[in-house]
Amino acid sequence: MAPTASTGPSHAFKLRTGVTSQSAHRGAPRRCDVRAPRRVNGRAVAVKPAASKKLVPHHSEDEHADDASRGEVSASPEAEPRLIAFYLPQYHPIPENDRWWGKGFTEWPGTAGAQPLFEDHYQPHIPADLGFYDLRLPEARAAQAELAKQYGIHGFCYHYYWFSGRRILQRPLDEMLQTGKPNFPFCICWANEPWSRRWDGSESEILIAQEHDLDSDKKLIFDLLPLFADRRYIKVNGKPLLVIYRVGLLPNPGALFAAWREAARQHGLPDLHICMAETFGLNDPFASGCDSAVEFPPHQLVAGPVNDSLKGLAEGFSGTVYNYADAVMAETVAAPADYQRYRCVMPGWDNTPRRGRKGNLFHGATPELYELWLREAIGFTRRHLPAGQRLVFINAWNEWGEGAHIEPDIRFGRQFLEATRRAMAGLSEWRTIMTATKTKLPAGEEDLTALEAWLRSFETALKYMSEQYLSLETQRLGLQPAFVNFSESVLAPLGVQLKGSCNIERINQISDGDMIAVDQTGYLQISGWNLIAGEEMTAETVSYLTLLSMDGEQAFTARIQQRVPRADVAEYHKLPSDQGLWSGIRSSVRLSSVDPGKYEIGIDTRIGSSCLRALSSKVVVIGQQ
Repeated sequence: MAPTASTGPSHAFKLRTGVTSQSAHRGAPRRCDVRAPRRVNGRAVAVKPAASKKLVPHHSEDEHADDASRGEVSASPEAEPRLIAFYLPQYHPIPENDRWWGKGFTEWPGTAGAQPLFEDHYQPHIPADLGFYDLRLPEARAAQAELAKQYGIHGFCYHYYWFSGRRILQRPLDEMLQTGKPNFPFCICWANEPWSRRWDGSESEILIAQEHDLDSDKKLIFDLLPLFADRRYIKVNGKPLLVIYRVGLLPNPGALFAAWREAARQHGLPDLHICMAETFGLNDPFASGCDSAVEFPPHQLVAGPVNDSLKGLAEGFSGTVYNYADAVMAETVAAPADYQRYRCVMPGWDNTPRRGRKGNLFHGATPELYELWLREAIGFTRRHLPAGQRLVFINAWNEWGEGAHIEPDIRFGRQFLEATRRAMAGLSEWRTIMTATKTKLPAGEEDLTALEAWLRSFETALKYMSEQYLSLETQRLGLQPAFVNFSESVLAPLGVQLKGSCNIERINQISDGDMIAVDQTGYLQISGWNLIAGEEMTAETVSYLTLLSMDGEQAFTARIQQRVPRADVAEYHKLPSDQGLWSGIRSSVRLSSVDPGKYEIGIDTRIGSSCLRALSSKVVVIGQQ
C-alpha cells in the first residue's frame, strides 16, 4: 500500500537509530522489541526482539481445484511456511487519479523516469517479463499469479483502500473475486490512513480523508464478508486472515474488532484472525485486540545513514540513504517476540521515484542478501510457529515506485524470484550459507576464511571435472551433436504448445546471471530440469534444447543427451516420483550452425503429436571471438 495520492496513504517511518524520515509510501524501517545490542560486521545493532445467516462461498471456474489453490492448507506437523507477498492494486487509471494528477495517470511514468542520485544508485527500475502492465487486463493478473506460483509464492495480500464506505483501486480485486481468476490464494491488508499529496511533497493537502469512527468502521466487515467466503481466501486455523496497516489510528480497536468478530460468526465463520502491521512503533497486538502482528519493513529496521560515504550525491538531496546489508545482518539475529509475530522481508526500498531528492532508500540490495534474509525468516518461522500458522510475508510483489518488488526487472531478471524459490526449498548455495554463518558467529569470522578458500577451490575443481566428464562422455558415445534449424527438425510438423516449466541452472558451468555470452566456435553446455504437469518423466523421455532468437525470426534445436534423476525437484513440487524423478537434463551441443545473436532458451518435449515447450529465464548471446 503506497502512501501517495496515486496509490494510497502517506506516512513517516522511524528507524531504530532514532532518525525519523518522511516516506511517500506506507513502508519504511522497522523493528519492535529491542533486546541487548550486539556486534554485527563491526557495527552495534539492536536485536529485535452460532450463525443466523450463512455465506455462500464463491467458487472459481474450477470447482475441483486442489487444496493448493485454496487459502487454507493442512495443519499437519509437516506443513511448510506459506509465503505471502504484499500486492499493490495500482497500475491502472482511476477517476480520482485523473483529477489529481492528469488523465490516465499511473505510477509507471514516474518509475521509468527515475534518476540515479549518486554513484551506483540503481535507478530506474524497468520491468522485464511482465512489462508495463495494466491491471484492468485479466491476462496481466493471470501472468502475475502464474509467475508467483512458479517460484513458491503461496498468495498475495492485496492492499484494500476503504474510506468510510468509499473504495479506491478496487477493480483488480473485484474482478478477481467475480471471475474466480486467477485461481490463486489471497488476503487483504486494510490501508486505513488518509491520502495526501505527500507523493509530490505537498504533505498538508488531504485528498481523501480517513475519518475513523467506531460506528462507521464497523460497516467495513460487511464489505469484507464476500471476500472471506471465497475458497481462495487465506486462513489461519480456519479463520480468515485480515491485516490492519495502522491499528494506532483506530479510536477503539478492541470494540471494533469485537464487533467484526461477532458479525463474522453470525455469517457462518468461526472467527477472524486479525493481524496488526508493526508500523509506527506498534509492537503489542494483544493490547489492541489483535491475534498476531506482522513485521512491515522498512518500518523499524535497524540501520544507520550512510549519506556521508556516498560518491557523487546529487546537490540538494535531503533524504536518507541506509545500508541494506546492515539491515539484513540485524534481521538474521532477531529474537522471537513474546507474541505471535509473522516475519516479513523486503527485496529493497527506494521511494525516490516518488519523492525525488527528498526520498529515502536502502542502498545495495542484491538477490543474495535478500535470499539470506528470507532463508533466515523461513527457518525462524519453522522453529517458532506451529504448523498451520507458519506465514512469512514479502514486502512486496510489485511496489515499483518504492523499489520493493520481486517481479522481474531489466537489471536482475528473475534473480529475486530464483532466490525466493531457493530459500523456500533450502537449496541456497554455500556462499549464502557462509554469509549467514559469519553473521551468527562474527567473532569466528577469521576462522572461516580458510574454509571459504577451500570451498572456492573445490567448486572450481568440480566445475572443471564436470566439464571434462561431459566432453569425454560425448566423445565416448560418438555423439557430437549440433543445432539444426527448427524448421528442418522432427519437431517442425508438430503443433507447439507452451506448457510446463524449466530451469536452466548452469550454462557452460556458469550459474550466475540470466544472460550468458558464449563463443560460436564452442559448445553450449546446459544443466537443469524440466517438468510438464500430468506427464510422466522417465529416463527415456525425449526432449530438445531449443534456441529462439529474440526477434522471433530464427529457431534452432538439438536433442537433449541425458535425463538424470532429480529427487529434489520432485520433492519441491510435491510430485509423485514417476512424474518428477527424471526431470533433470544435461546436454552439450556444438554452436557452429547457429547464427550470432541473442537467443532465449526453451525445452521442447515431444508428447504424442504435440511439441510441449517450456521457456526458461535464461538468454544466451552467441558471438565470435
